[in-house]
Amino acid sequence: MFNRKKNPRKLKWTKAFRKAAGKELTNDPVFEFEKHRNVPVQYNRQLWKETIVAMKKVADIKKKREALFITQRLKKGKVLRKEADLKEIQMDLSLIRSVAATDKMKLKVEDVKTETMEEDQPEERLMEEN
Repeated sequence: MFNRKKNPRKLKWTKAFRKAAGKELTNDPVFEFEKHRNVPVQYNRQLWKETIVAMKKVADIKKKREALFITQRLKKGKVLRKEADLKEIQMDLSLIRSVAATDKMKLKVEDVKTETMEEDQPEERLMEEN
């Protein structure tokens, strides 16, 4: 990669690509804890114990946030897949419904239309008589 002068944001397996494409967390307060601090500190046993406990807590928080980020990112795809499936079903509805079922539905619709037409006709006659 480095000898061939490829852009790391275009190579899909790099961290730079994943962050640029929104597939990984980029700005999270947890990353602030992980920064290297080049300040010399005098050895203190209590400080080391507290630091190790804090590191474990930070790792747990980071795992939870990454899992939440991934689930939220995947929800969008789930919604899009569902919409595409519904659209496909609407286009190919004849493959799902049998011909006999559609004939029955057409007959019911025609019956309802004729009933409404018959109900409307007596009112028109009354209006013509007056």
